[in-house]
Amino acid sequence: MKSLVGAIIIFVILSALVVTNALYVNNIMENISELVFELETSGSEEKKNAVIDMWTDNRKLLSLSIEADELERMNDLIEDLRSTDPHNTFSEFQKLCRLISELATELSKYEKLSIEGIL
Repeated sequence: MKSLVGAIIIFVILSALVVTNALYVNNIMENISELVFELETSGSEEKKNAVIDMWTDNRKLLSLSIEADELERMNDLIEDLRSTDPHNTFSEFQKLCRLISELATELSKYEKLSIEGIL
C-alpha cells in the first residue's frame, strides 16, 4: 500500500512538472512571436532588443525542453536579428522576423498538451 501511494505521489509530481514545462515553453514562444510581429511591423530598435533579451534570458531553461538543433537554429536567427539593421535591409529584416516567428510557433507546437503534440 505504501509503495502504491509513493508511486501515485511520484506520478503526480512528474505530471505537474510536464505540464509546467509545457506552459512555460508555450508562454515564452508566444511572447517571442508577439514581439517579433510587432517588430516586423515597426522595425523598432526597442522591440528588437526586447526579442533578443527575452531569448537570452530564457535560453538556458528552454534548452532543457527543446532539442539542441532547434535551439541552435533559433540562436542563429536571433544572432542574425542582432546584426541586422531594419532600416537598411527592410525586406531581409522582415524575412528574418517571419523565420523567427515560424520557428517559435513550431517549437510551441511540440509542447502542446494534445494528441497532435504527442504524435
